[in-house]
Amino acid sequence: MRYLLDTGPLGQLAAVLYGASQSVHSIPASHLCVSGTVKVEALQSRSPHQNQALLSARDSNGKPVFSVLEVLPSSQVGETLFGYLRPSASNATANMGEDESLALCMHHKDLTLVSSDKLAVFRAVSELGPNARVMLPFDLWAELRHRGWISHADYDVTVHSSS
Repeated sequence: MRYLLDTGPLGQLAAVLYGASQSVHSIPASHLCVSGTVKVEALQSRSPHQNQALLSARDSNGKPVFSVLEVLPSSQVGETLFGYLRPSASNATANMGEDESLALCMHHKDLTLVSSDKLAVFRAVSELGPNARVMLPFDLWAELRHRGWISHADYDVTVHSSS
């Protein structure tokens, strides 16, 4: 299973793990993902250096921890994004990262969307149906701790910062 993070959870994780290289290196390559738009949003946020450091992190084998999933307009994911989820908002940018992430989850059954936005979570559950793969950040933090990918101390700080 891969976890597709929205901008909010990415920023929360980056704030805690920024400088905590031991935790970052414990996360296996490509288990954490962001859409191309979420990456751009994260690098234009209030904490671009923290987000860049997390997005550039490497696992213990030197492979990228994060995968960036780009969506081409002519692909099936792009057709879902622009033809179904955003048919009249092709030039709008509001919620673009969320919509792009949702379209990716609709086509990649191994992706679980992680979002702290209540409307995005509700929409994802509605669009993905009974087998929806959606998590709140707290669920992801618990999963990362359970798998031993972040320390108990980092888990505690992450949960506290997400409250």
